[in-house]
Amino acid sequence: MLRKLDHFKTRYMEHYRSIGIAEKRKKELQEQINNCIALNNKYGPREFQFLEEIAELVIRARRALTYTYPLRFYMAVTSKTAFFDFLQGELEGSLEKLNKKNEEDW
Repeated sequence: MLRKLDHFKTRYMEHYRSIGIAEKRKKELQEQINNCIALNNKYGPREFQFLEEIAELVIRARRALTYTYPLRFYMAVTSKTAFFDFLQGELEGSLEKLNKKNEEDW
């Protein structure tokens, strides 16, 4: 039971910490966008809106994924838990791919 608790607590804490990192990245991205707009008048905020949307999506997905771990800890083991674990893993994998794109230098 303690091993199970430790696993879900660790996953929760990792994703919770990652929310702060994603929020920091969003602020840095907004500063970079503002600098780019200031340096080149050809571009406006609309051209960079998709980058801000990606950053916000990463934050929201991190928050959603974070709270799946306490939920999963308290779930009784049934046939549905395997499906839940599968969906949780898929969300985590997709989020990591999206986050990798978010952290690229554009």
